[in-house]
Amino acid sequence: MAKIENRFKDPNYIVMGDFNDGPFAKSVKTLVRSEHLHNPMEKLLTIERGSANYKRAWMLFDQIMISHNLLNSEKGTHSFAHANIFDERFLTEFKGRYEGPPLPNLRRA
Repeated sequence: MAKIENRFKDPNYIVMGDFNDGPFAKSVKTLVRSEHLHNPMEKLLTIERGSANYKRAWMLFDQIMISHNLLNSEKGTHSFAHANIFDERFLTEFKGRYEGPPLPNLRRA
């Protein structure tokens, strides 16, 4: 990022992908803090929503981090509007061992 910042004034950054860590993991928080990024995914992870679940608990490994200047909504510039999780109903398991939405700390025998 330093090379880009030396060449361009106020560059826009979008860093995204599967980080194999949630938005509150040390690795992601360190990246956000050290590079002065904003991670809108932090607000999306709840006990009721995420992009993957393990042992009936939601996780959110997919991150979208943006530079703070993308939070400006100046006319004629690119800007951040919103982030969301693609968790449509048809992705839910309705039968079998993994049926229904996960609940926090609830394990089936």
